[in-house]
Amino acid sequence: MKQITLENLHCTTTEDTLGDDECRLEVYNDGELHFAYRKDLIPERPTSWADFWELSEKYQGKVTMFAFDADIMGVALLYKGYDVSTTDPAQINAAKDALIQLKPWMRAILDTDFSKPLKQGTAVMAIDYDYDIAAAQAENPNIVWVNPTEGVPAYIEGWVPVKGSKNLATTYAFMNQHLDPKMYANYINTIGAAYLMPDAEKYIKPAIKNNPSLKYDEAAISKIGFTQFLGADATVTRTKAWQEFLNA
Repeated sequence: MKQITLENLHCTTTEDTLGDDECRLEVYNDGELHFAYRKDLIPERPTSWADFWELSEKYQGKVTMFAFDADIMGVALLYKGYDVSTTDPAQINAAKDALIQLKPWMRAILDTDFSKPLKQGTAVMAIDYDYDIAAAQAENPNIVWVNPTEGVPAYIEGWVPVKGSKNLATTYAFMNQHLDPKMYANYINTIGAAYLMPDAEKYIKPAIKNNPSLKYDEAAISKIGFTQFLGADATVTRTKAWQEFLNA
């Protein structure tokens, strides 16, 4: 597969400006990494990543996370008081050590079915994505979503045209159609993700727009840490730290 770089993407910022050296990106949803707990199985009401670490020791063997390095490292960095996109090796290694501390208390580090143990009650807390927690809450109302006080790692999903395409007019028309509020709402209603278009809210299902884990909340954006491109050296450092955590 050909590597996609900025050099071979065709971008523009507006419908009217289609220059080869400009950038047009369609952003359609975001995802945030939170944790959830079973309010019927524990008396505590955690509100922070610090609470998660503390309660994980108490409820060891009944806590889960998933095996995706960028986001889980981001959680540990926030727990330690650092930026999710830090390139400082000392901070990255401090986050690794925090995860190694957490690891013996985990029931599992999951590749799939992240919310399943929480729904079944074999776990009392779980690190998970906002959309997965929301779906789990629909099945079990005892699941409580937490927006940690230290903040959350997050990502934005979107796409851009490939430079040199012979079908740019069709591509831009498709972008515009996708970003029509009704069409966008249909997309969100289908996948159940957090949404980024306030104008579409009136068309979005109440179960999504009234769920605090998915609802568009401008005030909450200040607590979100979107992971940036780290550069080669920091990427190597973080990859090594993650592998050392898995091997610990």
